[in-house]
Amino acid sequence: MSSKLTLFAAACVASLALSTSASAATILAFSQQTSTDMVTATVAGSTTTLNTVGPASSPTSIPITVTILGVLPNQTLSAFETFVPNLSSSAPVSGGIQNGFNGSIVISTLSAAAGFGVNILTAMITNGRLSANGAAGGFEASSFTTNGGSPTTVTLTSANGAVIAAMGGAGPLPGAVSLSFVDIKPPQSGAGFTSFSGTNTGNFSTVSAIPEPASFLSASTAILAGLGWFGWSRRKSSRT
Repeated sequence: MSSKLTLFAAACVASLALSTSASAATILAFSQQTSTDMVTATVAGSTTTLNTVGPASSPTSIPITVTILGVLPNQTLSAFETFVPNLSSSAPVSGGIQNGFNGSIVISTLSAAAGFGVNILTAMITNGRLSANGAAGGFEASSFTTNGGSPTTVTLTSANGAVIAAMGGAGPLPGAVSLSFVDIKPPQSGAGFTSFSGTNTGNFSTVSAIPEPASFLSASTAILAGLGWFGWSRRKSSRT
């Protein structure tokens, strides 16, 4: 009986894990300090590479203003945004969307040229998604989700006290990132990307996996059915 109970418990756990979504809580948001700095998308064949392009003093880092820091809203903290290594993908573009972007986004107190300083927040990304159509677009990635049928992961680390407090630890922890692009030049057709540039704002979140309603229903059905079976099995055993 104990072995059967063990198998039943394992089945219930598996049922709960069949389908998940993500619950997010914002821990950092930012905007660019000027509209002259750019995120550029360089297209070479099937490969698209996203770069941060700043002023002469920080050519690979964009000066930003952090507006949410951990649990502290309405912030005006000056920082830098750097894609390092650059976010890059060779996946095909379909309907103005390209999956498969890997790389890191670093939010730090100093630029890359100055050695980054303190790591306010770093997001390591696998299988992120770029979208662009007309003069607007975005980049997004979240753990516990998929892009193009493949798993997406975002791993967060921080050395900033306010962010660590909001994350519940310095990391690495699962997270999500969302960048919004505006003033994209030249505008994109949506059918396929050409090299472009635009300004961006960003939002970073912690995420946790939660079973979707269908999973709860499936798991509940399995549990109820299993309990009924065990009750019937025990009654049958007691009669023989």
